[in-house]
Amino acid sequence: MDDRMYKEFLESQLRWSKNQISILDDMESKLLEMKKVAEYAAGNELSIEERETSSKRMEILNQEYHILEKQKHTEFH
Repeated sequence: MDDRMYKEFLESQLRWSKNQISILDDMESKLLEMKKVAEYAAGNELSIEERETSSKRMEILNQEYHILEKQKHTEFH
């Protein structure tokens, strides 16, 4: 492998790594938001409407988290 090809390979690795970091940051953000929703629901008496809203928000966050999790498992080239 010549120097140019090696440099391109390393740049590719760097781009992939930066993308993985971004995905992991987004996943962390989703988990923190889920924690806030859960803590609020556990620490307060919620109306039926508030419980439904919290439940729907948790479902959306969970779906978004799993989408990110699938993106994280991309192959490294």
